[in-house]
Amino acid sequence: MREEDKRLFPLSTIGGVVQLFRQQLTGDVEPDLTLLSIVAGCVENSMTSSRNITVSPVSNDISTVSEKILDFEEPEVADVENLRLDPPVELHIVEALCAKFESVIKGYCDLSLFKEGQFATRSLVKRVSDIIWNTLSKAQYKDRAHLQSIYSYLTGSKLDCFGVAFAVVAGCQVLGFSDVHLAISEDHAWVVFGEDSQTAEVTWHGKGHEDKRGQSVETEKAKDSWLYVGGKPVLCTRHVEVAALVSSMSPSISPNMDSLEVGVLQQELLWLLYDLGHLEKYPMALGNLGDLEEVSATPGRPPSREIYNEAVTVNQKIYEDYHVYPYTYSAGFHYRQRDFKGALKSWAEAANVIKRYKYSKDDEEIYKEFMEINNELIPHILKADENLLNDPECFMSLLQFYDGLCSWEEDSSTPVLHIGWVKPIVKCFTSFDFHVRAKLDISLAEKEEGNEILSISEWTFEKNFPGHFNIKFAKCVPETLNNNYKKSLNDCDMNCDKRAGHYGYLFKDSSIYEDYNQISANSRQYDFENMQVNRLLRLAKYSETEVELYNDRVRIRSASKKRFLSHLIEKSGESLFNIDFLLGHADSQPFLDVEKIQNIEKLCQLEKFENLATKNTILPEERGRKKEDEAKEKSGKINVTIFSAKMGALKDLIQAEKLNSSALHLQLTAQSQTDTKKSRASLETDFAGRVKRARRD
Repeated sequence: MREEDKRLFPLSTIGGVVQLFRQQLTGDVEPDLTLLSIVAGCVENSMTSSRNITVSPVSNDISTVSEKILDFEEPEVADVENLRLDPPVELHIVEALCAKFESVIKGYCDLSLFKEGQFATRSLVKRVSDIIWNTLSKAQYKDRAHLQSIYSYLTGSKLDCFGVAFAVVAGCQVLGFSDVHLAISEDHAWVVFGEDSQTAEVTWHGKGHEDKRGQSVETEKAKDSWLYVGGKPVLCTRHVEVAALVSSMSPSISPNMDSLEVGVLQQELLWLLYDLGHLEKYPMALGNLGDLEEVSATPGRPPSREIYNEAVTVNQKIYEDYHVYPYTYSAGFHYRQRDFKGALKSWAEAANVIKRYKYSKDDEEIYKEFMEINNELIPHILKADENLLNDPECFMSLLQFYDGLCSWEEDSSTPVLHIGWVKPIVKCFTSFDFHVRAKLDISLAEKEEGNEILSISEWTFEKNFPGHFNIKFAKCVPETLNNNYKKSLNDCDMNCDKRAGHYGYLFKDSSIYEDYNQISANSRQYDFENMQVNRLLRLAKYSETEVELYNDRVRIRSASKKRFLSHLIEKSGESLFNIDFLLGHADSQPFLDVEKIQNIEKLCQLEKFENLATKNTILPEERGRKKEDEAKEKSGKINVTIFSAKMGALKDLIQAEKLNSSALHLQLTAQSQTDTKKSRASLETDFAGRVKRARRD
C-alpha cells in the first residue's frame, strides 16, 4: 500500500473512502483491486449487518417532542461526504487482510511452474481459479447479497459467481500479471488473458459448470446465448474492473430496508468513475447509477432519465444492441413514473433484443425478469390506465413484446411459453377491443430458404448514429443471398454475403474499407477498380457527412463518394463491369479495360454532386408505394412486422372481430416447430423423448 493511501486511514467518513478510490484511479500505477475490494466490502458488510438498535424511551412531554421534530433537518449535500462510518475502517485490519490474500495466492501457486514470458497462461489462470475455489466454504449457500468482495472471501470464505471471477483477476494481479481482465455479461463473468485475448471460464453459473474452469468460452455457443450476450461482453480494463466492483455493491439490509451509507458511497463512487470516463462502455453500471439518482438526485448532475438513455445508447453503439438490461432499466423508470406507454415500448425493445438468442437453462435470471413483466407488470398497467386499451401503439408494443418471447423460444431445446405465461397473454389480448386491434397492419417478415430478408433501414442506424455501421442482423443472412435481382437501391442488402472471396468477409467490426491494400499508401485515395463489390455498394449508400467509422479506421470523404457516383452515372451506358467477376470468379477484375482506367479518380468530376435524379438514376417503385402509404395514412393504420412463427400464425386470430381465447391458448402453448427440414417422424421422436421441464417457483 502506498504511503499517501495509508495517510487516509482510519476511514471514518464516506469522503475518506471516495478519496482513497480517487487516488487509486488517478495514480501512476494501476489500481490495487485487492485493496479496493477489501475496503468496499468492509464498509458494505459492516453497514448492512444486523445490529442491535437502542430505542430511547418515549417522552410524554408534547412540547419536547415538538421541539425535536422542528429541530430535525435534512442533511445538506455538502454533508454527504462527511457521512460517518461506524465503525471506521482501520488500517491494520485492511493491511492484515491484504497480506492474508497475498499469502494464500502466492503460497499455493509456484510461478516457476507456470510463468512462460510476460503474459499469463491458461494453466496459470486455471491454477488461481482452483486456489479460490478450493478455499471457499463447503457449506451449501445460494448467491445472495454482500458476497462479491474479497473481504467476504477472507472473513467468511464465501463468494458469489461474480466474486470468484473478480478474485481470480485480483489474484493474477498479485502474481504480477496485468494482462488478465474480466469479461462481464449481464449474468456471468469470465476472464480474458494473454497477448491474443484468450478466454477462460473461472467461475460457475447455475449447476453443472464446475468442471468448465480453465476452458475457453465456446464461440459458437456464445453467439446464440444471452448468458454470453452474443459474444459482446464488457471487456474490462483495470479501471473498469473497479467500476464493476462498485456496481456490484448492494446497500440492502433486508428486503424492505437499505443502508444509507452504502447507497451514498456507491452513488459517489459511480459518479467519480463516470467523471473519469470509466463508465463510457459499461451500460449495466450506468443503469445502477440511474437507479440511485432516481432515489436521491444529485444537484448539478444529469437526471436519471438521461442516464438510462445513455445506457441504451452505449448498448446500441458499442455492443450492437446485444444487451437486454438497458431497456429493462429504462422500462422500470417509466413504470415508476407511471408512464406506462413508455414502459411498454421499452419492454418491447428488450424483447426485440432477446429474440436473437436461443433460450437455455442458463437464462434463468432473464427468464424470471420477463416472466414478472408478462405475468404481473403488464396486466397491472392495463388495469391501472384504461387509456392504454384505446391506444393502438400500446397494442403494437404488446405484440412486439410477445413476438420477441416467441422468437426466443424458436429453435431452442426448451419451450418458454407454458400455460403460466399464456393465460396473462390471452387476457391482455382480449382487453383490447376490435377497433383498436384493427388499426394495426400486421405483416410477416419475408423469408427466403428459412432466413430473414431485412431492409436497409434494419441494417443501418445512420439516422441516429452517423458513421457507425450496424450488423445486428448479420447472422440471419444466408450465404447464397445476393442483390442481382433487386429492383431498386433501397431494396439492396448491403451485407448480403458473409463468405470469403470477391464479395469480402463480414467481420464483427466490419467497415467499408477492411482491406487496407485497396488504399494507396502515398495518396490515401481509394482504388475503385480493385474494390470489392459490396464495398462499392456500401460506399454508394454511405452518408454525405465526413465521419470516421472507428478510431483506427480510414475516413470516408464525401468528395470521394461524389466522384465515385459521378463516374458511375457518367459511365452507366457503357460496358463497365466484367461479367466473369459478376459470375463469381475471384481472380478476375471488377471492371473492363482496367489498364485504360488505372487512375479512375482522374476520370471523375470534382463538381458538387447534388443527388439529382437523372435517367440513369435507380429509383424505387414510388408510385405503388405512394398509393399504398396514402391508403394506410387515410385508414390510420400502424405497420408492425412479426418475426416469430407462433405470432405469425396468430395474425388472423388477433385481427378477428371476436377473439377466440381457446384457439389463442392452443397456438401459444404449442411446441415450436419451425425447423421445416425435419420429417414428421423425426419430430414425433424428438418430442416423445423430450424430458419434461422442471416446474419453476
